[in-house]
Amino acid sequence: YETQTILGSAYLELNRNSDAQGAARRALEIQGSAAINNNRNRHENLSVLRDAYLKESDKAQSKQTKDKYLAEAFQNGVDALTLLRAGDKVTNANDPALISDLSSLVLISEKLAEFQNSEKYGEQIVQVQQNIVTAALEDLTRYLDDQADFHKAHGNYEKAEFYLKKIILMQEKLLDPNDPKLVATLSELADVYRVEKKDSAADQVVQRIQRIEGKEA
Repeated sequence: YETQTILGSAYLELNRNSDAQGAARRALEIQGSAAINNNRNRHENLSVLRDAYLKESDKAQSKQTKDKYLAEAFQNGVDALTLLRAGDKVTNANDPALISDLSSLVLISEKLAEFQNSEKYGEQIVQVQQNIVTAALEDLTRYLDDQADFHKAHGNYEKAEFYLKKIILMQEKLLDPNDPKLVATLSELADVYRVEKKDSAADQVVQRIQRIEGKEA
């Protein structure tokens, strides 16, 4: 099973597409008959089949043969993507590994002139990318908040102000400008302004908090 899986990928690299298909299919057959629980290798073999059929479609002499290979590529691509999103996940919703599978389905759909599918998978790529960026920015804001707390604890309010402003800029990229989740950081910034005797700036921040909370400024 492992040998056939390795051979499938190796043959694909060498553009021996028929051999790649054969090895990947044998691996999947062995996995099914022996009840081998290895989703990572199963995904690899489905991906090999997808890519091998896609390569073969480029060599096809007739439209009928080309479309047949593309249909096989699409089905194996859908199966590979479904496996990634299965209950016993190989990956998660933010994993960049999804992008490769989705990009392949965009390409295959375009070649099949199935533009609705192409658009659907393209939108999913955008969503995954947004999830990745959002998770990264959320992590960064937590680190910046730790820095702000550290400098407040040591009486360096100018530095604390600097980090709190950076956090707000990050949050504004993730959230609506009037999202209630901004209130905690804005309140921290207002408190820092008060300590720094920047009452006018503090008042402006408080007014923004009141607008967010739907209160009269």
